[in-house]
Amino acid sequence: MLAVILSTVPVHLRPRVIKAFKGSSTGVSFEPSRSALESVSGLPRHVLHDLEHCTGAGEFATMRNKLEETFPSARRKLAPALDEISTIISLARACGVTRKILFRPTLSRGAEVSYFVLSQS
Repeated sequence: MLAVILSTVPVHLRPRVIKAFKGSSTGVSFEPSRSALESVSGLPRHVLHDLEHCTGAGEFATMRNKLEETFPSARRKLAPALDEISTIISLARACGVTRKILFRPTLSRGAEVSYFVLSQS
């Protein structure tokens, strides 16, 4: 997913954008990432806007819709991973997980796969 998200970022700026994501907090808000990304000189405003739509953490369905709306040309590429995450959430619910499950597609804490942030309800 990170590759799709970064596809709108100019190639020479991608390492700095990844560093900004890795340095942001695991909270739901985009604000820590925004301040880090605004410090990346040369990052176009429209790219910052796209990144804002798909960063942070939120309910899976909401984040999936944001990703698909922000990157419509990548919908087919994202579908298998997003479908798998949806299945995992369904299985967790079937096993009795009742806590709110938040999804963060930006891999902020240095992970190389998507992960979930379980919030306290």
